[in-house]
Amino acid sequence: MEKALFALVASLFVAHAWADPVKEVLALGPDRIKAFMAGDAEKWTAAYADNATFYSQLSPLRVDGKPAIRAYNVDLFARYPGARNLQIAQPMIRAYGDNVVVADGYYQLSLTDRGGRISTYYARYSATWLKVDGRWQIVSQHNATLPSSAAQ
Repeated sequence: MEKALFALVASLFVAHAWADPVKEVLALGPDRIKAFMAGDAEKWTAAYADNATFYSQLSPLRVDGKPAIRAYNVDLFARYPGARNLQIAQPMIRAYGDNVVVADGYYQLSLTDRGGRISTYYARYSATWLKVDGRWQIVSQHNATLPSSAAQ
């Protein structure tokens, strides 16, 4: 009984301690979304680690490293300079210790090209954040388009 009570109390303290990394990563979201909507590749890419990997639903290949991720986003924003809309659904974010956070969920992405045509994608994402030298950075992100039946 005493061990069970200790485990319960300890888990409450651990859960509370791990809530802070989640709050810290969540606090980065609004500025990142604003940067995406504005087409600011520099600010949008700032969250990635120098050696991050990125898988996009719009590209068949993995993008390696922050400079390549930045270049990918510069190209994306140039191809779709019009209105952008990003809506997150069913987000889940979990901390593993004090320096690892995993976020995943679904999103709807609408992009407007130079001709005014709107492309809408329904996808899922998973992002692993690591706190390095006091700064949260995405070390791996994977986006994948949902099968057409799931998007309806």
